[in-house]
Amino acid sequence: MGKSFILFSVAVCCLAASASAVEVLNKEQAVKRMFLTSDNVAEEAKTLSGAQLDQVKALCGGKLYAIKKPDGVNEAQYTFIFGSKGGVKQGVAVIEEEADEWGPLQFIVVLDPASGKIINAAMMQYVDARSRDLANRAFLKGFFGKGATDPMTIGKDVDGVTGATVSSTVFCHLAKKVAALYKVVYLK
Repeated sequence: MGKSFILFSVAVCCLAASASAVEVLNKEQAVKRMFLTSDNVAEEAKTLSGAQLDQVKALCGGKLYAIKKPDGVNEAQYTFIFGSKGGVKQGVAVIEEEADEWGPLQFIVVLDPASGKIINAAMMQYVDARSRDLANRAFLKGFFGKGATDPMTIGKDVDGVTGATVSSTVFCHLAKKVAALYKVVYLK
């Protein structure tokens, strides 16, 4: 085996490794970070009816996914994670995944349970290095206070991440979808 074969093998291994997802937070870490002061965290699984899915789609501009549905996703099933302290709900989170051009982006988005407005968010996973800056607090804070009926368009209503316009747009859709899901299921 020559040096060129070894270098080729190393290059192929590096390319293969870069195609896999980078985990920023696992589910346990994300939930703990979002509900630091909660003394109780409980999950509630919901299966949406066709009519509910249509309402969510309408709030999201007619589609559930910005680009495409991730493989293996059942678009009718969602898990809502409620954090409470002393029996009072502090927030409700949804972990959602959408694909951009390079692979899946996964975020946890937390809403105020009374208003359905976004109060916190964190990136959990990404594939392409261009997407990693979506984890910046400054980007995510642009969505705080927005709900299902608020406009969320990059460059107009919220600032995008330079060099990650597609990923920023995908997060806009994901955040709007989480707010729409909560509105349709809980706020009616």
